[in-house]
Amino acid sequence: AQQAARPRLARVLDAEERRLLGEREVAERAGAIRAAIAAFLRAHSGELPLTDPEEAAEDLIAITRGMVDAAGEALVPDPVRLEARVLRAVEGYLGRARGA
Repeated sequence: AQQAARPRLARVLDAEERRLLGEREVAERAGAIRAAIAAFLRAHSGELPLTDPEEAAEDLIAITRGMVDAAGEALVPDPVRLEARVLRAVEGYLGRARGA
């Protein structure tokens, strides 16, 4: 929500997080998120037969981060609408992964 409402503040907070925690801890947290998404994808492999859940997790994170960051830079004020757009993109990606 803060990303859409106050994009400059969000960028400053991201930079401060890296400064205060250190790149290593930020990378460890990002790795934990990536691992959780990959585990979820593996757990649903019958519904989402992905060849590489880790790669798919990276792609989903990149899609989400890119859309959220771009919306913040464009000063898109509606986080509900942004969430719907991100969900459509993720569902589209997963649908392609299924071969739909």
